[in-house]
Amino acid sequence: MKNIILALFCSILSVQSQTIIDDLNGITSASFNGVKMRGIDSAVSTYIGLESGVTALATDTKNTAVGAYALRSASGGEDSCNTALGFKSLFSLTTGKSNVGVGAGTMLLQTTGDNNTAIGHHAMLEANGAYANVVMGYRAADSLTTGSFNVAIGADAMSNGAVTGSTNVAIGFLSGYSVTSGSGNVLIGYGSANNITTGENNICIGNVSGNAITTASSNVCIGTSAGQSTTGYGSVFIGHEAGKNETSGGKLYIDNSGTSSPLIGGDFSARTVTINGVLWVGGVMIASGSGSPEGVIVAPVGSTFHRTDGGSGTSLYVKESGTGSAGWTAK
Repeated sequence: MKNIILALFCSILSVQSQTIIDDLNGITSASFNGVKMRGIDSAVSTYIGLESGVTALATDTKNTAVGAYALRSASGGEDSCNTALGFKSLFSLTTGKSNVGVGAGTMLLQTTGDNNTAIGHHAMLEANGAYANVVMGYRAADSLTTGSFNVAIGADAMSNGAVTGSTNVAIGFLSGYSVTSGSGNVLIGYGSANNITTGENNICIGNVSGNAITTASSNVCIGTSAGQSTTGYGSVFIGHEAGKNETSGGKLYIDNSGTSSPLIGGDFSARTVTINGVLWVGGVMIASGSGSPEGVIVAPVGSTFHRTDGGSGTSLYVKESGTGSAGWTAK
């Protein structure tokens, strides 16, 4: 039946096509206008294109390859279940299983890895022995070698280093561009943490966030340019440009600007938190500054004011009456 279907298919596509049908060792093949088609009856596999699946055995089951040299080296055996679409897609794969490559040169050097999905020109180009990665985009993770359980989405995402690290997520153009052995990083946004090499467990969300990090670990940078200059360990930057110019580790910045005096700042090693503003607790205000608050600061009863230039009896003020700026009493 397969012989008849292939012959009909060839004749429908072109009356000038040359159709060659054989059935040797369970392999049925046909060619038309220079394009070769092969189907392995017992293996339920299909190969379309010049030398596509040329080394495939009758035991290589459930493979599908479309494109010149796609799955050329297949010899995976039972339940291979690989899909290769594009010129030289999965070109070197031999015993790998359940891989999907869509695009020219996807997983070109991969021989034994399983359960990978690579979509895009040269995506996962240099992978070999990699396992369970999901990669989408032009040259995405094209230098990944043995890394596993990674997600790289975007042109040139995680593409510069020979990635051996695992469980990284890089989403966005150039995100995680230089990752090598680093693992457990979550990098989202254009150029996010694009200099990380061996750093681990960093979370950088926002364009160019954390992009000076190389070997440091355990940083959290959320916001465009947040933590952009840090090279240290264990800092938290939250907000647009928060801590943009901070280079040290172990710092806390929460603000929506690149100021060095953020609304909330801190030092994790010193166990200190700084509020650069007015703190409200349970409906009352706690504030500080120079001069007396009387007639100046509006606050509810129960609020306190710490005077930075006060003296004996004038360093602490308590709001004891009124709803306006009057009613402050020095203590």
